[in-house]
Amino acid sequence: MAACPGAAVQALVAGAARGAALTDVDAAALRWLEGLAPPTIATPLARRGAGSITYVPNSDLDAVGGHPVRIGEIRAGKTIRPMLFDAEIPLVYAWSIPDDAAHLPALIAMADRLYQLGRGVDMAWATAEAVDPATADARLAAHPGPKHRPSDSGRGGARLACPQPGSLDGLILRHQAQATRFRPGERKGTILFAEPPKPRFRMVPYDCPPARLLFDFRAGRAFAPWPLRRAAALVEMLRDEAARRLRKAKPDRAATVERLLVGRGATPADLALRPRLIPLPSIGFVHADRAIRRVLLEVPPHCPLSPLELRGALLAIPLHVAGEIQSDARLVPAAEETMLRHYGLGEESQPARLWRSVMPMALPGGPPRSGRTGSARLAGEASQACAVRQVLRHAGVTEAVTAIRVQHEPFAGRGERAEAFVHEPRCPAAALRHVEQRFAEPRRGPLVLGNGRWLGLGLFAPVAVHPRMFALGVMGGLAAGSGAAPDLASALRRAVMARVRDCTGSDRLDAFFTGHAPDGAPLRDGNHRHLAFDPHRRRLVIAPHGLEGRPVARWEREPLATLDAALAGLVELRAGSAGLLRLRGADVGQDDDPLLTTATSWQSITPYTPTRYAKALPPVEAIAEDVRRECRRRRWPEPICEVLDIRAGPRGGLTATLHLRFAIARPGPILLGRTAHAGGGLFQACP
Repeated sequence: MAACPGAAVQALVAGAARGAALTDVDAAALRWLEGLAPPTIATPLARRGAGSITYVPNSDLDAVGGHPVRIGEIRAGKTIRPMLFDAEIPLVYAWSIPDDAAHLPALIAMADRLYQLGRGVDMAWATAEAVDPATADARLAAHPGPKHRPSDSGRGGARLACPQPGSLDGLILRHQAQATRFRPGERKGTILFAEPPKPRFRMVPYDCPPARLLFDFRAGRAFAPWPLRRAAALVEMLRDEAARRLRKAKPDRAATVERLLVGRGATPADLALRPRLIPLPSIGFVHADRAIRRVLLEVPPHCPLSPLELRGALLAIPLHVAGEIQSDARLVPAAEETMLRHYGLGEESQPARLWRSVMPMALPGGPPRSGRTGSARLAGEASQACAVRQVLRHAGVTEAVTAIRVQHEPFAGRGERAEAFVHEPRCPAAALRHVEQRFAEPRRGPLVLGNGRWLGLGLFAPVAVHPRMFALGVMGGLAAGSGAAPDLASALRRAVMARVRDCTGSDRLDAFFTGHAPDGAPLRDGNHRHLAFDPHRRRLVIAPHGLEGRPVARWEREPLATLDAALAGLVELRAGSAGLLRLRGADVGQDDDPLLTTATSWQSITPYTPTRYAKALPPVEAIAEDVRRECRRRRWPEPICEVLDIRAGPRGGLTATLHLRFAIARPGPILLGRTAHAGGGLFQACP
């Protein structure tokens, strides 16, 4: 089953063409379709079937001397996993069309001639019609399958090929090139193969999130809090009661309810279809008691149990405490959803790198207890970190993890120790641990991990952090002997601004990213309110508060979150003569890096350019005074400045190599002078 809009357009072209020709009316209609916004897609419920391996030749006959009789020696296994879906449920593409839709009759006629979709061998047919927006919304809402919509954030779940201006011309060119892809070579008897050009489609991110319904525990109008340590018992009680109601209402679907909702008899293929209940403790305030007052129902897109029937089964379930029903305590639809943002959900939430467990994670196999000696404790912590990585792999979390911390104690003062959440036999005390993990790229919630995730354990909450800098490790591509630090800094600055522009969807960037005022003039107030770029070793993007060594300001929090999201996925940097750099997000270590450590003695490794040259003083004294003035402006203690070398700058003026000694140790990075935001005046710690 092909779901991408590009495949639908190709199918329309194949059905409408007569040989290699399209009528002018059909071609004009298809070019009109290219200019429309990407459509909403509704697909049938589907699941992967059992796979089989077919052995086929790997198109490398030259490896066996070109003899067809030896083709069996170069066979390769090809795994085939069919997609199973209900053929009675249609695949729907819903384009939003303007009022002047003169080409609609031609498109409707082309849909009647469609006979195949994608590369499937089965016959396909289609119908098209124009309806008003209200009717279209009603039909999409009544469609039993998942709905895929273009993602405004640019970070959707899948990237699908969509038509764009020029797509039809690209398909025509590809069709023409198919006839000439085999050509005779220069030597007699040889044949050359020329691959036809690829279709011209644009890749559009699409979101198909699970359906999420939030419920409150209410006794009348007041909340009915549930003890935090009994979260697993709560989920088990709600799950079993909802399953009992569904089996009673629909006896013919009892096996599906038992397999997907309860989990008895579930296979690995059912994991992506199972709905889950996530209890949400009250967090977000230092004095919050962390009692459970809400539960979130999450239903995957392809789950056969619809969100509406699961909602009906959960409504008004009475709460049992110590075997007794609480007075008037019931499960009701949530009045508001602001609590979701504390778990990385909702429009107001921001992706985060650092996540801490609110309820402990049940690690597989029960991690060994740490010994009393240092080596035994180190081995135990390493084993627990490996168990966490295994849990992430099983949960399908693809973001790389740069740091893991495992402990018994909660990360918040009002939390509970891991042992308090014991729920035998699935979650024994030996397997429960609180976990903190830092991802290389920011991600959204919810994040529920571990063997107890179907019982509500292993729930994580994002921690808002405002890093002083972002590190990008160079994996390769840097030209040998390249020392063009200003060019690298400039290339990194351009790449960051381009990604911020794509992330925000606006061409007018804040001075935080550009270093320029709205009128285009450089910022000259000396407050360092914009990013700095260090092109040495690991490429660093340094925030203003990291450059000045101060706490983050309130106005900087939003642009820092935007910068964090924009840097996620930055894997290439085109730096001209310095090369095409392959990048990867890296953790910012400070202890072993001379640029980021804490020290009293620092020496410049890039030329220091004074911000203002005092002409009444000798050059050495003028540069030393300029350094002291820069430190005073940042409210740092004045260092003892030793000028090691003075030379002419590339644009006139002077540059110098300096050695600074502070009375109190200072943390790096230290960038000073006029060119600090481009990697100039960079210091490293020295003995």
